[in-house]
Amino acid sequence: MTLDHPYNLTSVTEAYPPNVELCKNKLSPFGIEVKQVFDDNNFFEQVLFETYPVDISYSADEYIQLLNTYSPTISMETEERKKFLNEIKELINKKFDGIIEKNFAMSLTILRKRCDYN
Repeated sequence: MTLDHPYNLTSVTEAYPPNVELCKNKLSPFGIEVKQVFDDNNFFEQVLFETYPVDISYSADEYIQLLNTYSPTISMETEERKKFLNEIKELINKKFDGIIEKNFAMSLTILRKRCDYN
């Protein structure tokens, strides 16, 4: 299974190539050889990719604690955040009997180092 993400379309970091010369200047005094690599698919081969479904139940209070760690929640104005979290808590308590279940998929990828790359 492969996800085949279109990294060149979805990742901002792909638009900013590494500064190879800066890396060479900073690292070569320590005996570190820096090489620019354009295709890193030759370094490793995929041996295994598995996904594992995980269901986690949260009480209303636990879910509010979790939401408080998310950037969109953190970035809210204090009063807006309090109101938002209170509404979520009330919804969980009223419509879901105080417990909400979230479904996740954990992934495991195992790669093997290729011996024949330059």
